[in-house]
Amino acid sequence: MTQEEFKNRELSLDVIIPQYKETDDIIRPLLDSIEMQASISFKNIRTIIVNDHSDVKLSKEFLDHYKKINISYIETPENKGPGQARQYGIDNSEADYIMFADADDRLFSCNLFKEIYTTLRNNQDKKIDLIYTKWVEELVTADDILHVPHNTPDMTWLHGKIFRRQFLLDKNLRFNDRIKVHEDSYFNTITQMNVGTTASLDMYSYFWVYNTDSLTRNKSYKYNYLVETADDLVTSIGDTMEALTQRKTPKREEYFVKGILFMYFLLQAPYWNDTLATDQELQLRRRRYEYGILKLLTKYADIINNLDRKVFLKAYNDERAQCLVNTGFETEQETWNQFLARIQKAYPSYVHNCYDCKHGVFDAGGKLTCPFSVGNQCTMSLDQVYGIYSTPTKWEEKVETSDTSDKPTKKKTTKKKE
Repeated sequence: MTQEEFKNRELSLDVIIPQYKETDDIIRPLLDSIEMQASISFKNIRTIIVNDHSDVKLSKEFLDHYKKINISYIETPENKGPGQARQYGIDNSEADYIMFADADDRLFSCNLFKEIYTTLRNNQDKKIDLIYTKWVEELVTADDILHVPHNTPDMTWLHGKIFRRQFLLDKNLRFNDRIKVHEDSYFNTITQMNVGTTASLDMYSYFWVYNTDSLTRNKSYKYNYLVETADDLVTSIGDTMEALTQRKTPKREEYFVKGILFMYFLLQAPYWNDTLATDQELQLRRRRYEYGILKLLTKYADIINNLDRKVFLKAYNDERAQCLVNTGFETEQETWNQFLARIQKAYPSYVHNCYDCKHGVFDAGGKLTCPFSVGNQCTMSLDQVYGIYSTPTKWEEKVETSDTSDKPTKKKTTKKKE
């Protein structure tokens, strides 16, 4: 193939759509928005709908209604959530590029495919790994329906991003099979922190429809989505950091600091605190969440302790400003230093010696003995020593700490973005 033939060859694009409980009527607007794409040939464009081993199947009659677009309807061997459904779509794709869409959303512009192809053809020699576009979020409140624009690249949402499939294969970038939620954050982070050449389209490409039955807004949740999925968030950030460490990805330390601060600021939100004093289930959820944060802090303590203070403060202010928008908290329940001091005090067995453990027994001579220790070092995890639910603590306590170190974990940080 000559250079000119390579430049003018027809690139292929697959749109991968996980489907679980979405019916014909729910997915119809999305498929309509795909079929309405203008000034483009559908010869090398395929729509892959992946049924996540669900009893809700799209009807053949409905799918056959779409004459213009090429639809492949496949099913996963077992139900593993949207992330693995997307991965199954990738594994069954042979396209040059892929993009993801949720079955209850739709494409925002009828010119999206045309603009994607124009960008790719104009940059064939660069092998673009990832194309960013802007997208719109629908937000329904008690008083209004809002359209919130998302204009900058992020590491959370899959919306409005187009990936080169061979780049994903070459780098072995896959969705995490351990988590069903926050799986998009994991995939986006390891992908974007290992990406080569990127491009941006100055257009709104995707419309995220407000759905009260979605994973993020499930009406059966007793608490806020982020409270309900806090364990998965810890797992996602932990697994992401592990993957970045194994790959020796540059700037992984900055990702970890931002991730830890993001989890810390979530704890300041009203939905974590308004009923905490009387809600025992919420106390247990928070305790487990804080224990997960402490495990990550302990595992990667060198990153926090050795980070330049200016870098830490910038990350602190950036995450605070973002979480302020997303969660609506007005002021921290406790400062970062107070938080660190409290969780290490509340869960001492994770960084403890045998004098902290309830299994330790003093003999008549005052010597401490414990069947689970080697010397004075405990061989048990916090789960074994206390159980993650049993350590008493009061969330509203303010723990005063000294402020004598230059390290970011020992100094107080500003409460407002400067």
